[in-house]
Amino acid sequence: MQRYFSSKLGLFEAALAETLRLDELLAAPRERIGEHIVALLADDKSEELGPLPMLLMAVADPVTRPVALQQLEASIMHPLAHWIGGPQGDILAARMSMLCSGFFTYTRLLPVKAFSNGIDQETLRLFARGIQKIVDEGITIDSDL
Repeated sequence: MQRYFSSKLGLFEAALAETLRLDELLAAPRERIGEHIVALLADDKSEELGPLPMLLMAVADPVTRPVALQQLEASIMHPLAHWIGGPQGDILAARMSMLCSGFFTYTRLLPVKAFSNGIDQETLRLFARGIQKIVDEGITIDSDL
């Protein structure tokens, strides 16, 4: 481990960087990204929880917190803001991340009783529309300039 990562913290940083990837999340046409992301996040057949639990645990520890926050910005927020585009890309990326993290948290990590029999279609449509609106705002703001 020392030879390749220099420390446990270096190993953690490498592992986190490897899990924080947007390629699958953004692998749909912009005009359908909301539906695509909902399909991925609502897939309760997947046992994989992804990087969110790792991030939540890491920010609770004073040693790993700076690394986790730096990786979040470098691997998720900055690329997502660039993908959304426009002068408010960073704000729109933060909104999208907040929405997705909240959805994932209360359906997979801390599943609320209201969704114990599955997530209803209206909730899924609402979530998809929310994500799509954020992405479309980036297009509108950018094209208005």
